[in-house]
Amino acid sequence: MKTSFGYFGNKWRIAPAIWQRLGNPSNYYEPFAGALGVLLGRPMPGKYEYLGDLDAQITNFWRAAKWAKPGELSQWADWPHNSLDLQARLTWLGDQKDRLHENIVADPHWYDAKCAGWYAWVNSVRMHNKGRCLHLTRRKGV
Repeated sequence: MKTSFGYFGNKWRIAPAIWQRLGNPSNYYEPFAGALGVLLGRPMPGKYEYLGDLDAQITNFWRAAKWAKPGELSQWADWPHNSLDLQARLTWLGDQKDRLHENIVADPHWYDAKCAGWYAWVNSVRMHNKGRCLHLTRRKGV
């Protein structure tokens, strides 16, 4: 399975080579999960699979992708690429860490669609520009 959005440092392209070397371990821990490229590229589910989600953004994204109303997540992810919004959203997302963690742990169905959409947007912008300076661009149909 491919990841839902781009992520700088994503390892989905090399996942087959990783799993060829690892085999099929019963326990797998992905400490720097990002967009879950290696885990989603696993040929067979393992018995115990864990991921590191220090800022709670990955868990929040997957919950929103599963439980948000149609269009709720995409309304936050659909935005032109530009450097000022990238900087603002990165700062805002960083400030959400404690709130996300507290709510996600307290309620297994809780999610924040805005955080999830902006997380996907930020990672999409980073991938699109390969770390270079961003300039305002418009996509077709926007």
